[in-house]
Amino acid sequence: MAKVKDCIVFTNGMVSSFDSKGEQISECQGFILDIADKLKECCDENTTWKFGNWEGGILDAKFSWYWKKRKEDICQTENML
Repeated sequence: MAKVKDCIVFTNGMVSSFDSKGEQISECQGFILDIADKLKECCDENTTWKFGNWEGGILDAKFSWYWKKRKEDICQTENML
């Protein structure tokens, strides 16, 4: 599965995701609640997140902390086993 480099969440809940070549990743696009599990698999702390408005405005969102924390928690759990 492709890694998401850029992800835009629009005000209507739709998501557009792109790989490192700027190509759309179809399995990581759609309504955010429908693809949330796919985003958890394809995104990481290097993914750039943005909020988008259909009228053209796009703002940066700093969500990399979520994937960094998630990765730390997974490593900690694996070390406990």
